Amino acid sequence: MISLNDKLRESISDLLKDKNSDKVILSALKVMLPTRRRWEFLLFVFVFLFFSFNTILKIKEPVNSVLESINTINIVLIPILTIAITGYAIFQALVSGKTLITLMEVSGGEYSKFKEYNFFFLSFSVVYLFSIILNFFLGIFFFNIESDWSIPIFNNELNYLLFTLAYSLYLTFIINLLVEVKCFLINLYQIFVTNAIANGIEYINKDSNNKDE
Repeated sequence: MISLNDKLRESISDLLKDKNSDKVILSALKVMLPTRRRWEFLLFVFVFLFFSFNTILKIKEPVNSVLESINTINIVLIPILTIAITGYAIFQALVSGKTLITLMEVSGGEYSKFKEYNFFFLSFSVVYLFSIILNFFLGIFFFNIESDWSIPIFNNELNYLLFTLAYSLYLTFIINLLVEVKCFLINLYQIFVTNAIANGIEYINKDSNNKDE
């Protein structure tokens, strides 16, 4: 049976392996991979959007619609990125002393709970930053083309079909990001709970030692 000290040494050794920034980010992003249930939800959202845009919600000015969507989405994404960075700072502030030891001793699967939470907050911030940068380039592209722009070799129907396909994928990606905020809040809540439990146990142990003396 592995002792707590052995688990702690194993967690420390695992953390010291993270030197390459690209590998760290890729490993962190794996933590945010959607579950099967999330994939099913996203598939439903995509099909619903694609079907709606091709039957009920006919978009008359696709380019202008995308530009308005990008502006609206950025209004939401930028404050969330700020909250994510603040949440990451709170995580780093809370995870010290007994709380840090507890999270490093407990396994969350492939990684310790500390590394799992650390990866999640990092990947959450990186994905939101990537989305804002993506919107920046998309905004520049759509701002500098004609409002009636289309691919010349395709007819109007096929152009619209391709647009709704890409637009539905984009909106599904954004919706997934917004749903991920729920996981961010839950993880932050669990950090608070772990910190409270660790402090509580530490206080009880100190109180018991004082009574014994």
